[in-house]
Amino acid sequence: AKDRDQCLLNLIPYNPTEIGTLQGFLLPSKQDIDAFRSRLSEYGVGSLVRWTSAGGRDTNGACGQLVVESRAERLRKGA
Repeated sequence: AKDRDQCLLNLIPYNPTEIGTLQGFLLPSKQDIDAFRSRLSEYGVGSLVRWTSAGGRDTNGACGQLVVESRAERLRKGA
């Protein structure tokens, strides 16, 4: 029965965006991510960090960046 209760949490670090940076959001450090994973582990929660490739971030194609980029464009255009 205990095996049924186990899960694996996918952690996706924040991907920097222009709007996010203006709001004070930053990419977490590896040290902060490791500390968070360690805390999860203390409670029996397994985790996996899913890093976005540099290419995805550079083209604003990383998780969460596409919609934010379109909002940034509208703000720049005054819409």
